[in-house]
Amino acid sequence: MKIIMQKYQQNGQEFYSAVMPFQEIDRVSEVLVYAESEYGYQRMPDPKHYQSIKNSLLNNKDSLPTSIILSVDKHEFNKYISPLSLDGYQNPDLYEFDTTDITNEIFRIVDGQHRIYGLREASEQDSAFLMFPLNVIIVITDEHERVKEVVIFRDINSKAKKLKTDLTLLAMYNYELINQQKLTNHTDLMKHLLIRTAHYLNENNKSVWKNAIQFDIHEQPVQGIIGVAAITNSLKPLIKKYIESKSFDLSSDIYSHSNDVISLLNSHALTLSDIIIEAWERVKQKWPKCFGDVEKQFLGEPRYNKAYYIQKTTGANAIHSILEENIDFSAQPNFEMLKDFYSVIGKSPLEHEDWAVGGKLSGLTSKSGFTKTKRIIEIGFENYQLEQEKKRKQ
Repeated sequence: MKIIMQKYQQNGQEFYSAVMPFQEIDRVSEVLVYAESEYGYQRMPDPKHYQSIKNSLLNNKDSLPTSIILSVDKHEFNKYISPLSLDGYQNPDLYEFDTTDITNEIFRIVDGQHRIYGLREASEQDSAFLMFPLNVIIVITDEHERVKEVVIFRDINSKAKKLKTDLTLLAMYNYELINQQKLTNHTDLMKHLLIRTAHYLNENNKSVWKNAIQFDIHEQPVQGIIGVAAITNSLKPLIKKYIESKSFDLSSDIYSHSNDVISLLNSHALTLSDIIIEAWERVKQKWPKCFGDVEKQFLGEPRYNKAYYIQKTTGANAIHSILEENIDFSAQPNFEMLKDFYSVIGKSPLEHEDWAVGGKLSGLTSKSGFTKTKRIIEIGFENYQLEQEKKRKQ
């Protein structure tokens, strides 16, 4: 099939615009799902969403006027386009796109995957939908700059659609590994483990951190109780201790192949998140009123409570500091690993109201404030004041 396309640029980014039938778009395009593709950054399309589109097309005869956005590598796309001249018109930006010889999925669907899936379902009942015309915008990327399409996906979905786009941040980290081909130092290792651990904490339905971490500053309205930078900063000492306990050898061949590295990092991050989730379950048992409705945990709903500091910067840093100081990564199972931490939390004199926003822990948002909060958790306010008074007299 031959299609007329128009080329244009916005701030140096190259695009092509055209109208293509659904059948042809579906044949040469794919959705990059996170963890299913090396370059994946999207969630699996939601059946409820695309079934709804199918029904609206079949039953209500609705139209789909908005553009499908595709991305493609420039060197691949250039194989199938040629300049086009129309009699009487001089337009150097018109091109002919010939899909005849395309035998694989060269395009990635950046936006419109549910419309494509809905049309696929509809065409199974009515073959006329195979030729359903769709406006298409094609984003041209260089091989080593494919992260641009992830940024476009994030901007469309967080600003225009207000959808959750936390996977785009992880995808950007994966793209970095793919481009540099290996982990170069322990700083890189720390960075990747931190962001992946935070992701698993945010995704686990059993976690008090379920949807509590703000991954995308562009998302409106902002969901969660703590930013991703704040939570990862609070976890640095703990993950540093974990790295030291595992004696990572970055000179090993396994760290020189992006797929192997990504898989290994995800495995370690999942282990870390499981440990942290167990630790916070004990914290929740100690101060249950500081968290959201516990009944919602079975629905995977958020369990944080913004009326308390416990999951904000102050609480996260103090509790993760206690966890780092009292964990034994060499012990198995997790209960043995965490028994000293459980003891400290269990003996804490603090009551849930001590965590209330605007209360006794107000203003403790600096490094010294986190240290003070940690000590108050361990011995209580009165004993902390006596301890400080004793130090001043020495």
